[in-house]
Amino acid sequence: MIRKLLPQSVIAIGITIALSVIILGGVLGWFLYKIAPDPNFLAAAAAFEGVIIAFLIPLTISIIAKLSKRYGSSIITDTFEKNWVRLLPIFLLANIAATILLIAFMHELPTKAWQILALILLLFFIILCYAIYQNIQRIIKFLKDPNYIIQELKCEENIRFLEVKTELTHEARTAIMNSSERIGAILVYAVTCSKFQNLKKTLYSVKRLWFELGELEDKARNDVMNSFEGIGAILVYEVNCSNNNLVLQNLQKLSDSGKKLLVAANSLKTEDDIQCNETRLFFETPINQFAKIYEAAIKSQNEELAIYTLRHMQDILISLTSRPNNERYIEAILERPVSLIQFALKHQNESVCVAFSKWYPDVVLESQFREEKFDPEYLSQFNLFLYTTSKYIIAENAFSVFKKFIEKIVNGLSLLDIHPKTSVWDLYGLIHGKILHHEFNALYKSTNSIFSKTKWDDWWKQFQLLKSKIPEDKQKEADELENKIRAGIIPKYKHVSLLHRIFIIGAYCLFEKRYDFIKTIWQYKQPPDAGATYCGSNIIPESVSDLIEHYLRPEVLDFNDFFWKDRHGSKKYCQQYFLFSLAYYLKPLRIEKKSGECEFVKNYKLPVERYENNELSNIKYFSEHLIKEIPDLKKNTDLFDTFDFEANRVNEILDNRVEPLLKNIKDQSNNELEARKATKLTTTPISNKLIKEYKDDVKASFYKKKQSIKIFQKYFGADSYDKSKLRTPIDSDKRDDPPRFGISSIYNRDIFFEEPGYITFGSSDKLGVSHGRTIARDEDSSIFQQICDKCTPIDKGDFPNILDNFNIDDIIIILAGSGPTLYYFINAYDHCTINPSDESSDDITEHVYHHKGRAIPLIKADKRGDDFVLILNKRKVGKLLQLSPLNEKSELDFLNDIFYMNIRDLLDPKHDEYREEVLKNPDNQKWLAESSKDVDHQRKYLKQCVSIQIFERFKYEPADPEDFQRYKIDIETLNPKKPQEPSQASEF
Repeated sequence: MIRKLLPQSVIAIGITIALSVIILGGVLGWFLYKIAPDPNFLAAAAAFEGVIIAFLIPLTISIIAKLSKRYGSSIITDTFEKNWVRLLPIFLLANIAATILLIAFMHELPTKAWQILALILLLFFIILCYAIYQNIQRIIKFLKDPNYIIQELKCEENIRFLEVKTELTHEARTAIMNSSERIGAILVYAVTCSKFQNLKKTLYSVKRLWFELGELEDKARNDVMNSFEGIGAILVYEVNCSNNNLVLQNLQKLSDSGKKLLVAANSLKTEDDIQCNETRLFFETPINQFAKIYEAAIKSQNEELAIYTLRHMQDILISLTSRPNNERYIEAILERPVSLIQFALKHQNESVCVAFSKWYPDVVLESQFREEKFDPEYLSQFNLFLYTTSKYIIAENAFSVFKKFIEKIVNGLSLLDIHPKTSVWDLYGLIHGKILHHEFNALYKSTNSIFSKTKWDDWWKQFQLLKSKIPEDKQKEADELENKIRAGIIPKYKHVSLLHRIFIIGAYCLFEKRYDFIKTIWQYKQPPDAGATYCGSNIIPESVSDLIEHYLRPEVLDFNDFFWKDRHGSKKYCQQYFLFSLAYYLKPLRIEKKSGECEFVKNYKLPVERYENNELSNIKYFSEHLIKEIPDLKKNTDLFDTFDFEANRVNEILDNRVEPLLKNIKDQSNNELEARKATKLTTTPISNKLIKEYKDDVKASFYKKKQSIKIFQKYFGADSYDKSKLRTPIDSDKRDDPPRFGISSIYNRDIFFEEPGYITFGSSDKLGVSHGRTIARDEDSSIFQQICDKCTPIDKGDFPNILDNFNIDDIIIILAGSGPTLYYFINAYDHCTINPSDESSDDITEHVYHHKGRAIPLIKADKRGDDFVLILNKRKVGKLLQLSPLNEKSELDFLNDIFYMNIRDLLDPKHDEYREEVLKNPDNQKWLAESSKDVDHQRKYLKQCVSIQIFERFKYEPADPEDFQRYKIDIETLNPKKPQEPSQASEF
């Protein structure tokens, strides 16, 4: 049907066009025949156009100057100039020139041709007159109607255009990248065919296209930024003119455009854009305009506009916090309040600052009443905003502003439901067999500890780990429960994090001596003289137990703000604020007349079952530390006077209530730790894997640190270190010649616990490394001391002459000591070349001493006791014998390389006899008595331990005395003042 109609439509269109041309031609012919233009009229038109030019150009310049002065923005003047009317003078000049030429050549042209050209110029003149009228109307609107200028800035159109351009640019770039393989193949072919000219053109075209796409996107962004800045300049001017209606109307438009810009940026930005400073600066443009309007309103004492401006900024915050990946944009807004409050206070306008008090409760606490829900990922940023803003208000002593902040937060918090109806135990019900009870219980208890983004992320990671244990057929139900749990846990997270931040704010009030501010924090929700009990959550804990649970932790009492003020520390004030909080709660409690003790303090039970080991350890530590801060707090009489503490009761409350409570808490946490430790140490099996790792670490670190073996093998000959008798049993009468050398000690069993996440009680990682290093160091010290004992002492001045007694190739110089022996040697004898790698490696570092043009090895060796320079004949030192470390044939199972290694689990009944030997050994009574003087208690204690015995046996066998050539110089003779020997702390 369509194919049949198509030819008929083409014929109809053709006939219509032909008839139109015939009619138009007839009308034009009649017009030319009947009407003949007058040359004088053309001259008059040209003169009129000249007058218009003389009038229009100065007027335009004057308007531009006036707009520039009025709005202080080049964007407005650029907008005025960018319209098509800027070409009007050019058209007028062209028409004048054409008219003059036509009159000049009037007699040279055919009559009809001249008439046609004259009519065209006349028609063009009429069009220009209309354009001049439109331009005058536009000038009037630019001068009188700000809304017209705002419309001309085309903010929303530019945002839509930006979205389209950015999307097209991304698609074009993606297409180029997807086509890269085909383009590359073509270019490779061009290279093989030597068509370099085509290759250059193609590469240039691709490069040019890529950059043009970027320029297109940048231009669109600049247009949007210019639109916002132009609107901002206009509204600032109108604020100064008190044109409230216009400003309020366009503030809403500016806010709506800002939200549209946010949506556009959110939909198109990539991961790189999120991290790009230019993207943030681009988004900051509308925010900058709000700030300028706010400042203009403050200057003109227009509180209404200033408050409305802040509300629109708050609306943008609400939009931002309901979408992901907006951290940088939110930061751009939340950085403003301190400077804006500072500006308002400078102009003595505290009432405007109150508007900031609604940002936190409206955006964070009351989001459950909005469709746009607050994303908890941004909570840490808002807590920082609350903290930094409050710090400034406190420092400036703006009490009315601070009180309004507290009022809004308390009221907002009263609407927050912090008691979730769904908990992790509902998820636990989906698991078969009720396994993982401990893990779910720990997760449930930790909800009161989610006070930071890190804690929030960790909590959800643990939640997802437990959720993964649920059977596949119940995952859908688990997903539904997760959403409910998340909805219930978010208010809890908000409340706990707010409690922590308010505590730090209170500590800062203490630092600034703003005690009325602290009183507002503590008593605003429930004043002492209140006639009713107000419901809802509070911004402070409401019991001693809550106070301890939330604040007796390192994240609060060890809080360190490096920007606290003037380099002052923050920890002291956090700890004193906690002590005062305890005193405030304990003040009204009753004291027993007979004992003089506070019944609550004496009977207080710390809920130890709710704390992990590290938390109990922190409670113990901070309880001890807080007691030391009590004397300083007593001196702050102004603080106690503000809260109506009787002067004679301050010491009584701190000494008889606060300090005993802290001691009670410390004792309970310590007892619980000891009980858990004992239980853990007697129920957890030790790991054979960790025992093997320990033994391997001992051997590896021993050979790495062992200098004597390396020196003997490298300098004294391959046979100078003899292991041939390692497996030869030692006769019973020769076991003490030489004795075994090594380590025999008792440790808690937890050093070999492999349980993930278990915190050991006092053990250290890589104990085997430390033991291997210790054995090597002590053995080296013993060997070099034996060599020193065999050497002939000489004076400092005899050193060069003694060297002449040797064959230079056989000499080695060893600096044996623990002090700076190398430093003293090169000070005394300057013919040395120092290896810069000294002290940086466990390998032997060889320096060089030069004697008569010959190089002599200079080695530094570790030795305790006196420091000596050893001058030895490498061929006549002797041997180092490695002997069997075993005392009995029954110990053969414990032979490991050159070591006897025996690790006994003293909990194992097969070691009962050995355990009794340890108890009876007098050498062990001192350290056993530290646990208890009761033998039964000591026996129980040993069952929590392992015995570690690592032995080896070596013997230094010197060369024949008659053939022995060796000397020593006391380091003391090389330096007038002997250096202080570093203390050697024994490890056992």
